[in-house]
Amino acid sequence: MEIKTFQPEASQAAREMFSDLEVHELVVEGFWSQTMYHGGYISYWLCRSGETWILEAVERSGELDGVTEEDIDEGRLNDDQIEALAGRSLEEAQNDTWEYVVAVGRGFDPSTPHQQIADRLYSSLEGDSFKLVSEREDDHGLLSDEAFDFDQI
Repeated sequence: MEIKTFQPEASQAAREMFSDLEVHELVVEGFWSQTMYHGGYISYWLCRSGETWILEAVERSGELDGVTEEDIDEGRLNDDQIEALAGRSLEEAQNDTWEYVVAVGRGFDPSTPHQQIADRLYSSLEGDSFKLVSEREDDHGLLSDEAFDFDQI
């Protein structure tokens, strides 16, 4: 089995290589945070393209969670929320997502359970350039507690 990870700057090329992705299952979702001022909401999805398994990230800004049109009309936004709007409607900005490939795995035995594949791909994400979930949203998704906790120790 071989796993390759992709840094954000190379992820678009990886995404184009796998234009025929079949999305299988949610791996994990929740909030990530690298510093007090740098964080957001991310979900990881287990996808397949032929015999290749792909871990895809879908990210969105959490800055506008809970913001209403009334907040905008009354000028109750902070600088980060104003920047997140970027001249768009609230609905457009809240629904804006970024999708990118973070890991690719080949050579898994066809009988390998999806949870084991998800655990291996997610656990391959090491280093500060990957946005790992630090606050898990609910307890659903394929990711085992052991694989989720690997970076929490």
